[in-house]
Amino acid sequence: MKKKIFRRAGLALASVVAAVMVITVSCDTGTTTVTTPPPPIIGQFDGYWYVANYWSGCVDIICGQTLQVVRNINFAQELGEPNRTIRLSHLIVVCPDERFLWAGEIGNRADIWVFDLWENEIVAEFTRYSVGTVSGVASGAAMADIGMVISRDGRWVFSGAGRMIHIFCVETITYLGSIDHLNLVIPGSTAVDSNDPHILEVTHDHTTLWVSDHNGGHVVAYDITMLPAALPTAPLHVISVIDQINHDARPGYFVGIGPAFPPSGGNPIAQLVGHAIAIHRNDRFLFLGSFQGNALRGVGTYVIDIDESSLTFGEVLHRVPGRPHNFAMSPDGNTLVVCDNNLALHETDRGTTLFTEFGEYLAARGFTGLWNTFLTYTIDISTLATPNPDFSTITITGLYGVEGVGRTNHVVFSECKTEIHVTYDGIPAAGPGTFRSFRVNTEFSNTVTRPFNTTVTGSQPHAIAIPGYVR
Repeated sequence: MKKKIFRRAGLALASVVAAVMVITVSCDTGTTTVTTPPPPIIGQFDGYWYVANYWSGCVDIICGQTLQVVRNINFAQELGEPNRTIRLSHLIVVCPDERFLWAGEIGNRADIWVFDLWENEIVAEFTRYSVGTVSGVASGAAMADIGMVISRDGRWVFSGAGRMIHIFCVETITYLGSIDHLNLVIPGSTAVDSNDPHILEVTHDHTTLWVSDHNGGHVVAYDITMLPAALPTAPLHVISVIDQINHDARPGYFVGIGPAFPPSGGNPIAQLVGHAIAIHRNDRFLFLGSFQGNALRGVGTYVIDIDESSLTFGEVLHRVPGRPHNFAMSPDGNTLVVCDNNLALHETDRGTTLFTEFGEYLAARGFTGLWNTFLTYTIDISTLATPNPDFSTITITGLYGVEGVGRTNHVVFSECKTEIHVTYDGIPAAGPGTFRSFRVNTEFSNTVTRPFNTTVTGSQPHAIAIPGYVR
């Protein structure tokens, strides 16, 4: 068995750095000068960030205090196949006790690996042909793709892949079976929802798994209360967000500035990719974000009622314009953080420069100094904790970013409540990426906040995870 080379309690690098003193002895005078170095630029998180580098197939482990990479896990090397090209799943999982890291491969073999962080070795591998036929899923199905999540109680890992959802037991590191997402029938339609399960999220009461599909514009709920004895065989709810966007023209239904419905200037939105999903602390509201599709207007962060006792259950109640890639939520549940892939804040029409919908939205709210680049922003959602939310107060309160970077991929809100961390592609995208850290503005700021630290990562960094972390 390999030597234990990494344990959280044994790698408090920041505290070691802080305690170091430089001692200089002068041979000429015989005097000793003791110099305490200035404190480094450090973060406030007493833990480790795990960054999944999609293109380079590795995970960087970043100390939350020094904000330096302290370890790199290269899966091709760990598998003993150094020449193998691995594209890592966009999302990864670190178990609550920080012992096991779950990661998968996009395309190719589409395997899932469980890496023991204490023993420094892969202890389980789930491949297309290793799981047999369970719950109607034929052997040969892809095990991993974009989305992966751990339940908030740390018991189950869910992986969306190949238009299926695979379920694993964390305690025993075993495959339980799969949900046949391929054959879901959309209520009220004869069409089959055959879109990939993309991003997955579990409610805070541990009872429901919510899934955004890749192209169909739906969010789907599954009852997971019977695990591990029984797996879901049918959806609990299917909410068509895209149908509401295209067909509901209630005045004031969407906030912001834009044309009349349909929101894409007369043409219905044909595709709504649910790249971002998060669930409010009270389990009453779900946030869905999209940055792809044929619409320059009408996309953004949608606030959806998922309270089964509510008269507006399943309805999109509010939208903040933008093109979200991923969400994070502040520890107190009052702020939603969005990393946005809306590059165009301005557009040129016959020689005239105009704001896009997102640019109009920001300008109307007093933001200045905007440039065409990828931004991260905070949204005030504190009203959602009240019995009767005032949706007009849900708006952007701060912008974060820097010029000359590639696409934003993932964002986390530090548990210390003072920092936001974002992963960016490099330029070119296949080059080294970055993990950038921002101080959170406690008050409204109308200018863009720049990062206080930049850490170089592997290529195309996506997920940022901490033990047991769920948005």
